[in-house]
Amino acid sequence: MADAVAADHDADLRPVDLQVAWRLVPFTRPHLRLLLLGLALMLAVTGFGLLGPRLLGATVDAIAARDPDGVLRGTALLGGSFVGLFLFRWAQGFTLGVLGQRILYDLRTTLFAHLERQALSFFQRWPVGRLVTRVTGDVEALAELFSVGMITILSDVVTIVAVAAVLLWIDLELALLGLSAMPPLFCLVLVMRRPIRGANRAVRRRVAEIAAFSHERIQGVRVVRAFAAEAEDGGRFAAVDGAAVAAYDRRTHLDALNNPGVYAITACAVALVLWRGGEAALAGRISAGTLLEVIAYLNWLYMPIRDLASKYTLLQQAAASAERIFELLDHAPEVADPPAPAALPEPPRGEVELRGVGFAYAPGASRALDGVTLRVAAGETVAVVGATGAGKSTLGSLILRLWDPQEGQVLLDGVDVRTVRQRDLRRRVALVLQDVLLFAGTIEENVSLGDPAVDRAAVERAARAVAADDVIARLGGYEAVLGERAATLSQGERQLIAFARALVRDPAVLILDEATASIDPETEARLQAGVQALVRGRTAIVIAHRLATIQSADRIVLLHHGKVAEEGTHADLVARGGLYARLVEVQQSLPRKTLGR
Repeated sequence: MADAVAADHDADLRPVDLQVAWRLVPFTRPHLRLLLLGLALMLAVTGFGLLGPRLLGATVDAIAARDPDGVLRGTALLGGSFVGLFLFRWAQGFTLGVLGQRILYDLRTTLFAHLERQALSFFQRWPVGRLVTRVTGDVEALAELFSVGMITILSDVVTIVAVAAVLLWIDLELALLGLSAMPPLFCLVLVMRRPIRGANRAVRRRVAEIAAFSHERIQGVRVVRAFAAEAEDGGRFAAVDGAAVAAYDRRTHLDALNNPGVYAITACAVALVLWRGGEAALAGRISAGTLLEVIAYLNWLYMPIRDLASKYTLLQQAAASAERIFELLDHAPEVADPPAPAALPEPPRGEVELRGVGFAYAPGASRALDGVTLRVAAGETVAVVGATGAGKSTLGSLILRLWDPQEGQVLLDGVDVRTVRQRDLRRRVALVLQDVLLFAGTIEENVSLGDPAVDRAAVERAARAVAADDVIARLGGYEAVLGERAATLSQGERQLIAFARALVRDPAVLILDEATASIDPETEARLQAGVQALVRGRTAIVIAHRLATIQSADRIVLLHHGKVAEEGTHADLVARGGLYARLVEVQQSLPRKTLGR
């Protein structure tokens, strides 16, 4: 994981690839009408903006000529242009805001769906806090680019070109003096470009570190409180937070240099125009109204230039965010559906087979499974036991295709699971873990997981079958709302609901990964009848350690160092006096201890 985090930091420091902007175009296509409307409003805003200085100059000239009708006409037209400018700017801002939110929705939905398709190995390499930051903060930065930056920047460019053309038409000398600010402004942008980009990326990286640290510590708050480590954790958080503050300070410092620099350069250019234009007006070469018109156009010219300078930070943030988002979107799922998926036989039998399966969690790591060959007949209950690290949970994960083996095959009803759609596979194979995760929502939603094919009647039938209906009634019924991670429920209550979740889709194969390890004796006694009903008529692979579950299995498989070491019934294996017999002996001498993973 450390290598992955380091690589992610290096990615933050890469030069901005402007080609990434083209990859955003597909997200605008569904909203083409809004985009075109925004462009049309941009042209209207520019047109009304160009009218203002012209009408202002004409009104001043009418005042100098003592023309009351001209003053009235100019004032009325000027007021009308300001009203029109206000209305079109409001419409443009509203349209672009809606456009940005639509694109934000599409981006966030696409990114979230892509993350949920990733293999488990992906989440071992990427800290959760960093992923959350990309789904929220980075997408928000891109949405801001669309809603505030993209068309507004285009509008600023059009305004600059149009105003420059008008100035050159009015007075060539004054226009050139006014435009003399352009080269210094361009140099300022070039000088500040790299430092601002680096500062923005540093801020993003530090914010992601805060999110990752906070997520981990909040999830592990029990451990922190149990060991009275609040002060130490506070110090660590202060260090991470301090680094973020330093990054923000540097970005603020650069912004404070950049924006006033733009104002200073443009102010000098206006002063030059006022000096030369004042001399021209005194000499009678131009009127006072024309001079005022030129200065007004210059202010209108420099306003989008200042705007572009202030939006440069936004552009840098959006470019960095786009790179980070597309870095995730470019990461193809390591466990993916085949282009032409095979169909599983109907009706399902539930036969599971492993043929020479070899698997390691990382290149160069020791194998969790090494040449495992195992066949579980349809309707058979097989208990899998072994010491910690023997490969028991790995076996269940490979059957469910949460990982793919590096060697061998895993078959369901004679079909390699890599050749079928994952959704089809996981509708036939259900998994219940020891560490049950329930989501914030109702009990019914936690059992059905939002599947429209699962109605209330199916949820109730599944709950009754695993003896969870009494517990659910005590909790307030199927509409009772569970908090985050269902922290107020006991481990046994959560496991009973998880059993109902596994049964509700009537799977052909059931994998119980130490699913009764943390249940108290009273709950276990009530659950055993439900477990027997659960496995009846379907294939069951029970990663077990309690004798009650092991003894009732049709067959017991003992894994040792990733290989099948022993196989047989409980009585046969005990009589054999091997590894299994020793594990049973340990459990009988320490009845409340488990055999371990």
